[in-house]
Amino acid sequence: MVVCALSMEAAMASEKDLAVVFPSPRWEWRTPEQVGLSADKLRELESFLSRQVPNKPYSRDEDLSRRIGCVVKDGYMVYAWGDQAAKFNWYSAAKPVLTTLLFLGIQDGRIDSVDAPISPYIPGLRGKDRGITFRHLADMTSGYACTEAPGAAWSYNDYAIQLYCLALEKALGRSIKDAAHHYLAPLELEDGDIIGVNHRGRGVVTTARDLARVGWFWMNRGGWAGRRVLAQAYLDAYRRPDVPGKLPRSTSKQPDDYLEIGSYGGKHNQGGPGPGIYGFNWWFNAEMGTSGKLALSAGPRDMFMAMGFAGNYMVMLPGQGILVAARGSWDDIEPDNPAGSYNIAIRLLMEAIQPLADPSTQPKDGAATATSQP
Repeated sequence: MVVCALSMEAAMASEKDLAVVFPSPRWEWRTPEQVGLSADKLRELESFLSRQVPNKPYSRDEDLSRRIGCVVKDGYMVYAWGDQAAKFNWYSAAKPVLTTLLFLGIQDGRIDSVDAPISPYIPGLRGKDRGITFRHLADMTSGYACTEAPGAAWSYNDYAIQLYCLALEKALGRSIKDAAHHYLAPLELEDGDIIGVNHRGRGVVTTARDLARVGWFWMNRGGWAGRRVLAQAYLDAYRRPDVPGKLPRSTSKQPDDYLEIGSYGGKHNQGGPGPGIYGFNWWFNAEMGTSGKLALSAGPRDMFMAMGFAGNYMVMLPGQGILVAARGSWDDIEPDNPAGSYNIAIRLLMEAIQPLADPSTQPKDGAATATSQP
């Protein structure tokens, strides 16, 4: 029944999809005021994210000139800073691209489901790891290179992400680069392929405006320009936390990379929250663990994010139709700290929302007059 529902969903686009604006082949511009945002507040956001913070990776001199970001509202590009044609490494903020390929591969019949075991594609798995599924890998609960069994503990694990990439490549019958080029073709990426040579040819190296297309695709639940690219049922089911709040963190001290596959970029048991707010490589504004605390009190409950090393982030507010993809001085999630950089940035974004400008002042031909366009 689920398969039939997904097949039917894939065959048609909803009226809501048809009404949403999509970039093709370039983002269409509007001024912030034309879509109900404050240009002054967006400038504050740019300034805040571009500040120098001592002892942070994004404070290195070579990175200061690479402050880049863009803001999308209702499918229009409304504000941007930095070189919009510049490509750079998004680090872990790009991991949701892997999950996007997973879902599209399932829809394409290449993978049975998110709960399909990876053992047919990775025959060298040891006893406890033979039950690893694609869901485990996307949720950081696989236990690979750790002591725990699949699903028994949370571990932000870049050895497991490398395993995720290998399993996807075997299942899809092509490299991550070729899979992205094939499956993401409907998004008409403006700046070409998004997979670069970093992370053994599996990392995302692209522009802010092209990563924003992936985010806009998720915000619109798999629809694109009136076309149902991915069955909405996938996004309805998995665009939410998937790691139980009560799941403990791994106690592993040293990685056991017995397959000798290496790391996607980081360690096997990195810090930071996860249970209660993580799922399929996204972070959600939900209760952290069993603390009863919302991850980001300044943001709406439906907000979700992609977060990466060195201040690479993409933040999506579906209820407000707002998306920000930016490299800057974001920081860790701190629910108890209203002065935390993430809370401040989200608060500035929420404060930017204002009543729409008088329609009589809008250009009749819909042409943008934004002074923020680079």
